[in-house]
Amino acid sequence: MSLIARLAAFIGLTIWLLPLSSPLARAAGGTLKHGSLLELGAGEFPDLTRAERALLVYADVRSRAPGDFAIAGTSAVSTDPSNDPMHADRWDHQRDVRAELIRWLAVDPDASHMVDPRGIRLLGARITGKLDLSHVNMPFGLALIRCVIPEQIDLDSIVIPKLNLAASAAGEIYAPSISVHGDADIGWDGHDYGNQFSASGEVYAPAATVDGDFSFRGGRFHSSKIELGIGGEPFGPGAAIDLSGARIKGNVTMCCDLRAKGRVTLDGSDIDKDLLLFAGHFTNPGNVALDALGAKIGESVVMSEFPPYGEFEANGLVSFVTAHVGNLFYVHRAHFSGKANDTFGLDASGLRAETLFWQNVDLADGGMLKLTGASVYGFNDDIQSWPKRGRLFIDDLEYHGIGPPNDARTRLRWIALQPPPYRPQPYRELAKFLADSGDANGAAAVMIALGDARYSQYGVGGRALGWLLKVTIGYGHRPLLALVWSLAVVMVGWLAVEVGKRAGLMRETWPENNPSDSKSPYEELSPLLYSLDVFLPFVNLHQEHYWWPDARSTRRAKILGVSFACSGRALRIYLWLQIIAGWLLSAIFVAGVTGLIRND
Repeated sequence: MSLIARLAAFIGLTIWLLPLSSPLARAAGGTLKHGSLLELGAGEFPDLTRAERALLVYADVRSRAPGDFAIAGTSAVSTDPSNDPMHADRWDHQRDVRAELIRWLAVDPDASHMVDPRGIRLLGARITGKLDLSHVNMPFGLALIRCVIPEQIDLDSIVIPKLNLAASAAGEIYAPSISVHGDADIGWDGHDYGNQFSASGEVYAPAATVDGDFSFRGGRFHSSKIELGIGGEPFGPGAAIDLSGARIKGNVTMCCDLRAKGRVTLDGSDIDKDLLLFAGHFTNPGNVALDALGAKIGESVVMSEFPPYGEFEANGLVSFVTAHVGNLFYVHRAHFSGKANDTFGLDASGLRAETLFWQNVDLADGGMLKLTGASVYGFNDDIQSWPKRGRLFIDDLEYHGIGPPNDARTRLRWIALQPPPYRPQPYRELAKFLADSGDANGAAAVMIALGDARYSQYGVGGRALGWLLKVTIGYGHRPLLALVWSLAVVMVGWLAVEVGKRAGLMRETWPENNPSDSKSPYEELSPLLYSLDVFLPFVNLHQEHYWWPDARSTRRAKILGVSFACSGRALRIYLWLQIIAGWLLSAIFVAGVTGLIRND
């Protein structure tokens, strides 16, 4: 046999004798296709723990292992107390799973091809080391249920079919630009696993993409001492969950006794379905507790109670500034709290929604409701949910329907809760709604209240002018009031001239020529026509022209059996005032009818 032939035979025999799990065997090209994932893993990771062996057996596509999970502990029952991650200090070393093993299953081509499509599903394990799956395109899902993952989980730019960390205890989760083709559950996914998910640091997932639902229900979330940022650089403290700029095609659920200590950020996020916040608890005293600036929610936002978990609660500001909600913005049985000098409550300035529902809301210690520039089709609230005076901001709020209550008197009390200075738009918006609803009197009452607010900000002169316009023509919205006042003035003038006539105080004026020796016929004095002649500026009834009170005379008159002294000077002064009143009321009436001084 030649030297070359002998060498080839020796190499072939050596390869055949190599352990199936060795790297060289794998390099020989497919020699492990009859082996197991456990054998392959044992070659890469010596001294496998019981939990690691269980994971490799369960994940093997050929093993057909029964059950929903690989069991790291002693019980396959997920709710068994032995699987509670809060008691992980009692777990022995055999429940440990190295983070490198999970990454190896995801990135090693030989290993990943042997993983069942149901993916990595592990119950009750302790993950040791940093779980780094950054930039991995995983062909299968990852479910770590009731596990302990004390170090940071790095999911930066991972692409994965499904992610489930339900009821686990984790450290920080760094997941910018994560992409999940199905659901992502960081809480509990509807199953009762016996405890909540908890994270000791921030869940940082800006620009996340989730094709299904993103759930944080029932979880416990805390801000990191140093907030995570791009590349892990310090960003400033405060966030517990960061989903800014996220794209979620299903629901985002932060409900069911979720508790977040630190800011929860959804600013710029795009959610196709609902944002469900019922029975969520958001705490960031003196700062923003929930921030959805500019968010787009395709269907509804729900902040309400959910038995048996209680009410929605926020200690700090909830912000939906310039958010767009396709259907319902629903706040019911919600509690907003904070210190008296803090800014807290709901800021929905610039909100766009189909319907805003605000009932049974507690704004303790002076919480605010800010709807400046918001636009909704329907607005429903109740009186007990109104904020304190000075804590309601509704300037430029637009709506097509409101109430109940939707009567003018009650809604004027609502508008009066705004802080100074005077803002006309809320009055005009309410008046427009009432007019469109057929309540013309209510609309006029609102516009009169607008006039009151407008002139109250001026000095004494302005307030006096406002009072005059109000009582005479209702600031132009009740111009017929001027006719009532005119009639009253004319009737008083009629009575005054009648008294002057009976007392002999009215003298002929002989306007055209001096009296002759013989008595000539003279214009007869009619007190009613005289009063009209004095009052009407552009009408001449030939009464005032021929008669005028004698200012030098004081005589007695008798009316209904009562005798009293009458002064010609006083009657003359009254008639002067009546002339002025005639000009003034006529001008005001014309201005009111033509709308020259209306405040709308």
